[in-house]
Formats: sequence, C-alpha cells, structure tokens
Amino acid sequence: MPKNSNDRRIQGYLKPRKFILFKAYVDIEEVSESHAINQMFDFFMQQFSEHDKELFLQHYKKIKPQ
Repeated sequence: MPKNSNDRRIQGYLKPRKFILFKAYVDIEEVSESHAINQMFDFFMQQFSEHDKELFLQHYKKIKPQ
C-alpha cells in the first residue's frame, strides 16, 4: 500500500468541457476537489464486481513501486 498521501497523488488533465463541469460540481456541492474525485471514483467502481476489484488489488500488489 502507499506509504503516505504523496504516494496516492494523481495528476490528470480534463478536457475543457469536463473541467468546467467538474469545477461547477465542486462549487455547487461545496465539496473539495479531492472529495469530488473520490465520489466519482466510487461511482465508477460500482460497475465492477467484488471479484474484479480483488483482481485489481492483487495486480497492484505485483506492480507497486518499491
């Protein structure tokens, strides 16, 4: 597992329209960007079975940075 919050940091670049929608969502819902991303990721992960999620976790353990 990641050692600290810096190891869990993700950087990405949204397309302009998605960026505007994201910023508007954060403002309207009065949540942090980090909280919004976690909510969106939770929603995305709902499409996968528990078995698939376990496979993802096992794969991470094989490739994790040293």
